[in-house]
Amino acid sequence: MEGMRMINLNRWMVWLIVACIVLNGSLTLVEAAAASPQSDINLLWSNEREIVLEFTLDGFDVEAIPYQGHVYHRLVVAGMAQSDVPGTLQVPTRGTLLGVPTLQGLSIQVLESDYQILTDDCLFPVPETGSLVANPERAVKTDQGCHQASDESPRSLPGSLVEASPTGYLRDQAVARLQFYPVQRDPATNTLRLYQRVLARVTWDPSPAPDVNRGRWVSPAYEATLSNALLNYQALDRPQMEQVPYEMPAADISAVKLVSDTLKIGVIEDGLYELTYDDLTSAGLDLDSALPQTIKIHHQGTELPIYVPGEEDGVFDPTDVVLFYGQAITSVYTTENIYWLTIGEEHGQRMSVRPVPPAGAETPVHFPVLLHLEEDTYYWRTMPNGEGQDHYFWGDRLSPSTNDMPDHRVYSFTLNHISTDSSILATVRVRLKGFTSREHRTQIYLNGNQIDDQQWSGRDNYEHEIPVSHYYLTDGNNTLRVQTVDTGAAADQLLVNWIEIEYWDTYIAEFDELYFAPPTTGTFQFEVDGFGQNDVQLFEVSYPSDVSMLTDSVVFPTGTGYKLEFQDTGSSNTRYLALTPNQYKSPARIELDSPSSWKSPQNRADYILITHEDFHSTALTLADHRRAEGLDVAVVQVQDIYDEFNFGVFNPGALRDFLSYAYHHWFPPAPTYVVLLGDACQDYRDTLDSGSINYVPTHVIESELDGQSPSDNWFVAVSGEDILPDMLIGRLSARSNSEAARIVNKIIHYDQSPPDESWNKNVLLVADDDASVFELTSEQLADRLPYYYTVTKVYASAYPPSDPALDISAAINQGSILVNYTGHGGLQWWGQWNNNSEFIFEASDITALTNTHRLPVVTAGNCRNGLFSLYRNWSSVAELFQRLENRGAVAVWASSSVSYPASHQILLREFYEAIFQHDQYSLGASTTAAKINTLGYYDLWGEVVETFILFGDPATQLGIPTNYPYVKSSIPADRDHQVPIDQDIQIVFSKPMITSTVELGGPGTLALPFTSTWSAKNTILSYAHPNFEHGRILTFTISGQDRPGNVLGDGPVPSTWTFTVTNDNVPPNAVIGIEGGQLVNVPVTAQVVITFTEPVRTEATAYSIEPPITGFLLWDVEGQIARFRHADFQGEETYTFTLHTAQDLAGNLLVEPLALTFTTQEVNRIYLPLILRNNEEWLAHPTVELGPRSE
Repeated sequence: MEGMRMINLNRWMVWLIVACIVLNGSLTLVEAAAASPQSDINLLWSNEREIVLEFTLDGFDVEAIPYQGHVYHRLVVAGMAQSDVPGTLQVPTRGTLLGVPTLQGLSIQVLESDYQILTDDCLFPVPETGSLVANPERAVKTDQGCHQASDESPRSLPGSLVEASPTGYLRDQAVARLQFYPVQRDPATNTLRLYQRVLARVTWDPSPAPDVNRGRWVSPAYEATLSNALLNYQALDRPQMEQVPYEMPAADISAVKLVSDTLKIGVIEDGLYELTYDDLTSAGLDLDSALPQTIKIHHQGTELPIYVPGEEDGVFDPTDVVLFYGQAITSVYTTENIYWLTIGEEHGQRMSVRPVPPAGAETPVHFPVLLHLEEDTYYWRTMPNGEGQDHYFWGDRLSPSTNDMPDHRVYSFTLNHISTDSSILATVRVRLKGFTSREHRTQIYLNGNQIDDQQWSGRDNYEHEIPVSHYYLTDGNNTLRVQTVDTGAAADQLLVNWIEIEYWDTYIAEFDELYFAPPTTGTFQFEVDGFGQNDVQLFEVSYPSDVSMLTDSVVFPTGTGYKLEFQDTGSSNTRYLALTPNQYKSPARIELDSPSSWKSPQNRADYILITHEDFHSTALTLADHRRAEGLDVAVVQVQDIYDEFNFGVFNPGALRDFLSYAYHHWFPPAPTYVVLLGDACQDYRDTLDSGSINYVPTHVIESELDGQSPSDNWFVAVSGEDILPDMLIGRLSARSNSEAARIVNKIIHYDQSPPDESWNKNVLLVADDDASVFELTSEQLADRLPYYYTVTKVYASAYPPSDPALDISAAINQGSILVNYTGHGGLQWWGQWNNNSEFIFEASDITALTNTHRLPVVTAGNCRNGLFSLYRNWSSVAELFQRLENRGAVAVWASSSVSYPASHQILLREFYEAIFQHDQYSLGASTTAAKINTLGYYDLWGEVVETFILFGDPATQLGIPTNYPYVKSSIPADRDHQVPIDQDIQIVFSKPMITSTVELGGPGTLALPFTSTWSAKNTILSYAHPNFEHGRILTFTISGQDRPGNVLGDGPVPSTWTFTVTNDNVPPNAVIGIEGGQLVNVPVTAQVVITFTEPVRTEATAYSIEPPITGFLLWDVEGQIARFRHADFQGEETYTFTLHTAQDLAGNLLVEPLALTFTTQEVNRIYLPLILRNNEEWLAHPTVELGPRSE
């Protein structure tokens, strides 16, 4: 059911708004703007079949947005986000998260709605690049109309009125999001509707019976996060925490872990590898009693065939060797492949032996080869649309028009013994990438000969593929030049990724080795020349998991060396390797593995600490500390994770696989906390030679605005395919054991010697001055602190004089339990001030801090302060704070990427509310709750979940004093006089209360029944009652406890208060008249005027008119005179206006109804048009507002 709803507020401005609704049926944005705009989503009921909610919107502010020569409007409502879908109108939106039995079949139905129509359609259009990138000029509150492009067509809106979508899983709990977009387009009139109320029902498919083992995933710390995040948590049938283990399936133990003596072998290039007796024994393998037939080599869990010459005697002699074919790995993470050698009881696989004697078949002269040339020397981290793209390039940018960039680059490569047949074709491929979005023109030169000239555009990959005669290739050194040509584009830049040469090689060994193939499918007698000795080994290596040794080939001298001859039948996939023993390769490393067993359901932990082996001793210190607090701790070396979960190969995904296994398969309850001890670098292979080491790697996501950004959250999103964190994670970003010890010692000291009362109620709030949202965010955080906290505000707008860095340092050095910055920022700085000539706070200021053991928790609502994974010699703000010895911060929460200030505003607010409203003091719980709740507000803010990183221990408890509840306000107020006889009692608490513990006592309650009503968040309590006696002095006392059990304490308003009921027992009276005074021949536009003997409650006044006519009461500011504004009366009609009831401010009721009967004149006698009179004509009150409020 849809309807139009009038907002009954006692303001002249609002009554004018109502006039527009009733008489004209539509509003301009400026007219519709109302006082104290706010929105809310309330749960009406929730059960196993459906959820019913009510969204309400009470007014909005209007901001003017100057952008590209036009002025647009933005509707602003406290607690609502702004949509940011490129190409659509920007409108307020708000969402919430719901716990549901299943994500299957989610649907939404609008049951009821109220709306008003907005006449102007000039809301800010989000540019295709997004509003943050577009950077519209500063928004200001306005009472002006907008000026948009005259030819601009109506734009689409970002979403339907209300949308339900599956979000994922928070541990075992399925979670859905409900998103409201209260601005919609009326399809009939193409105007905009503003919905002020929406009643919606969410349903889902019938769900199967819940998993009987759900209790294994329940965690007290995480359950508090669920309680905070899900609107309907109290109605959910949540399981109890399971304390005892249950039957688990057998562990999926890796096949390489069959015995304790296992060698890990690193390979970084393709070839036949030789392991000697000395290699094996030097690595720690005991061969004295080993049976060589049981030697096995595995790769990725699969046993490979090997060759062990001399094993027949049952002894591995000092002259014996193990031969196997190994390959390097090609990935963004590593070039080192890992093979595993074991000695067990069973005989291992051996290479098959196949004779290939020469038999006179056709002898080929050449074979096809693909040469791939690529060197990664330039990293484009911020590449747009970089998901799945290669971010590394061969050299910096090329440009035909940018002064400081070369217009070409020459690449050299060597080809030996290539075919000299000029009739055959080679193929040249060059992969390019547009850096700018304009036109590009590129020419390719091979050995000085132009072979291609192409024009292309954009930031896409572009590939030159050119067939050329073999004539253009040279035996020996070759060059390929990539030449850019000016297209006239304002910006024209591009990058070179790789080069491929597909050519024909001949059967001549190079350095006693040749990797070769048949020219085509068929049987051939191969003749491979160029060997320096007659001991030539031959293998078929077409499939590395099934390598064969080829025998009965013939080697004979040629005068200049030796030639190999053999005959075989092959195809396009067949590959051979011929080499002499001196070309056997040696592994990059061989080491004895220390076996671990983390891939076993016999493990259990509340707290998992993943560390690099260099920091293991420090990790044990932190583990002992957490065990002393009652947590079960598992200290896991990161190399063991690679070994057990990725066959020894370095890959961040192994960490996630491990944590997923621990979460799903370890003894219950599943782990809650995860700590990563060690720094990371997203240049995983150190291709840029910065010397960076991945002690404990991070995962990289493609962020919308900043390209590749680190995300530790990815590791703990293990329940369902979503970004929701299922465990609480933090990083201790150390690059040495001494740094690790500093960080851990600070954490332990903070826990064991909590902040004392001299500074544990001090909070520092710092804000940039570039946009109003930064100071607004700080003010909102200040409003969420208990009244007894001391807040120091350092706002850049107040400087100069003085220097904000000095004031920030002073506040931190003196002791601040919380420090927050909102504004612009970068890797090592906070914002700019003094005409952008200085940073508000930067690296040198951090390292100069002297706050020994007065360690804050620092939060940063800006960009890149948490970008910790670039290069070894770069440290982020977060890391600088974290690594100082006994100084800096105990923890920092900051973004590793670029994100929206609006999302920071919600995120930081939710963090403070998690602490001070929901008592989530562990840093992991409070930061995780804030991220989840921010995602609940608006789904486009998912990146804050992924990129905000906790640099600290998630189990650290914020060292604030007891966060007891208190009374923030009461109605009536203490010592209030002239209290109305029917005044309800209302108490506003500082935080949610346990309703069953709250009691109203005191002598004021005697002989009066009270009916209590709680707000949805259990922070506002109202008591209704029969009327008080006139003149009575009443005293009340309120008591109760919050959720942790803290009793109501002292606050700015006493919990025992006294007020006096009014002595006024005289009921109001009134006189009803008509403009002009006469009751006959009344003009059709004349107004009925009600004059009361005293001010009355406008909202309690009830009236009617017969016959009915559309109209409303327009009140003066005092609420004593009301005029009935209406559509024109009918001519020659008798009307009766009845005042049914009214109530004065003391609560006294009108004694009896009053009525006035009058007759209108003929319509054609006098025509008086309806005029909405201005302020001066109606009143002499300068407080009347016709525009939006300005706060």
